[in-house]
Amino acid sequence: MDSERELAFIAVHRDSYPRVYRYVRRRVESPELAEELAADVFRVVWQKWHDQPHADIAWLLTVARNLIGNAYRSRDRFVALQAKLRASAELRSGAESRTC
Repeated sequence: MDSERELAFIAVHRDSYPRVYRYVRRRVESPELAEELAADVFRVVWQKWHDQPHADIAWLLTVARNLIGNAYRSRDRFVALQAKLRASAELRSGAESRTC
């Protein structure tokens, strides 16, 4: 049997997921990323349920906004790392061609 907490969470998810997904989808480049981030919103909700047992839409969208920001920062760090690695490889390649 589902606990009261689980039933309440299921109701919040059922009622709020479409709106959270739409909010995220408008702000990210792919439907797959939007689905992942919307699911993460409800993972956070479940983890923090004892602190905020009545999850209102404002709180859900705030969590979504924070997760979107985290995703963009992570992507930006990855892109910057790729650029550094390419530049480093080009420098090594140029140095090797001058020594041959």
